[in-house]
Amino acid sequence: MNANAVQEELLRSATINARQKAEILCDGAGSKLGQLLRIDYNWSEINIYSRTQYVAEDMVMYNSLSSIDIEPDDVECEDTATFVWTIE
Repeated sequence: MNANAVQEELLRSATINARQKAEILCDGAGSKLGQLLRIDYNWSEINIYSRTQYVAEDMVMYNSLSSIDIEPDDVECEDTATFVWTIE
């Protein structure tokens, strides 16, 4: 898994999501979303990991290690960015 590709997709998705929600809020308030003024984001490195745990010792007494079927959990990502727009 390419951590940079995951982070880039996460940022793209967050940006699209933030704009859509801001436009919905402005529409509901009878306003129009204006110019993007600022994006606050912490550019720290993300860590990708799986919470899947497997203890081989527990399975040794039941099965051969070669027959163990392990299915990892889905990868979950989250990050935070703040977008500030003008409202017209």
